[in-house]
Amino acid sequence: MDEPRKAIEYYEQALKIDQEIGYRRGEGIELGNMGIEYRILGEPRKAIEYYEQALKI
Repeated sequence: MDEPRKAIEYYEQALKIDQEIGYRRGEGIELGNMGIEYRILGEPRKAIEYYEQALKI
């Protein structure tokens, strides 16, 4: 159960970098990946929030 949370930490770091450099595609990828990890953790509402953010990009 610890691995998805660790993955989310890394995706959050990558998302911040992508936002700083204006890499929109990367932002979408990181948000989608975080959605996947929250789904794995059994948090579907949170997963949907991230999927929706990714779709906007």
